[in-house]
Amino acid sequence: MKIFIFFGFFSSFFFFSNAKDYDIEILPEKCDCLDWYGGCRVNGEKWIDDNIWKYSCDGKERSEASFTGCHEEKGDVPVGQNITIDDLWQVCTQDEQKLYFEIEPFCEFNGTKIRVGQEYRDGSFQWLCLSTGRWITGCYYFNETHTDLLLRVGENAFNGLIEHVCSKRQEYPAIVQYYTQVRKDVDVKHPTKKGINRNFPEPLQKLIEEDKNTILCSLSSSDSDNSTVSTHRILETTSSTPLKCSRDYHCSSCDVCLSGICTHQSNLNCSRDYHCTSPCDVCRSGKCIPGDKSKKCETVKDCDAGGWCLDSKCVENKCEKDSDCGMEKAVCKQGFCKLA
Repeated sequence: MKIFIFFGFFSSFFFFSNAKDYDIEILPEKCDCLDWYGGCRVNGEKWIDDNIWKYSCDGKERSEASFTGCHEEKGDVPVGQNITIDDLWQVCTQDEQKLYFEIEPFCEFNGTKIRVGQEYRDGSFQWLCLSTGRWITGCYYFNETHTDLLLRVGENAFNGLIEHVCSKRQEYPAIVQYYTQVRKDVDVKHPTKKGINRNFPEPLQKLIEEDKNTILCSLSSSDSDNSTVSTHRILETTSSTPLKCSRDYHCSSCDVCLSGICTHQSNLNCSRDYHCTSPCDVCRSGKCIPGDKSKKCETVKDCDAGGWCLDSKCVENKCEKDSDCGMEKAVCKQGFCKLA
């Protein structure tokens, strides 16, 4: 604190400057407790920090606020207790260094919380909830009475002349597939010029890439430093026949050949139409969605920056050899097509 004194030459009065102390925090008169962020609270006040940590003010003269428990969407957990909410145990603890709130790991499906170790159905597949994510354990099929039946991965079943199979791809073990086929142990004849035999189902194949299923699917814990485990949406890939491919033209018009499998990838991030792998998708609002790629081209100038005109369509400009550019006067240099 400094005091400045000024003496007037033509007056007998003394002039004093105001005393100022820049090291003292100015607080309201009514400040019974200080919260975590240094704010003032009055006696009897209760509040929640970061939508998790519960406090109350039970003192006077800037005393420390009391930590009372942890807050969850469907209930509160008092400090030092372990209670069950929505069939999931939740514990709230405190030590000298930190506050800790933990919820039993779970998987979430259609708004329902699935406990670890429980199995549940999602479409044509059965899943097992794990503490590290979810894993596919079987496939569902229906018989002539349209009753759903379960096949474990690696099993098959017969329904008349039709065989139902749930298995891993032999050449791609990371992919689980469910498909139907005519029994191999029965000789079935298909007379010519008789049309389609409606006694047989339409060819069916559904694939799930297992290597995309080992991700955490629940918020498991939170520390007082606001670190949390994020919730992720599990990606799935389905595809129809043909089963194998080596080029895009082996697949249907909306699929592309990835790792030897005809696949339709949707909801990809993008900024240009050619970022979408499917010929049937367009880039809208940063996402690949089904739509008509109506933009045609005659020359490279008709395409956006980074694009290349190939077969009258704007595609991404990338290549490995000159023939990938599709023009006699174009060459492949450093992975990009350029006019010679």
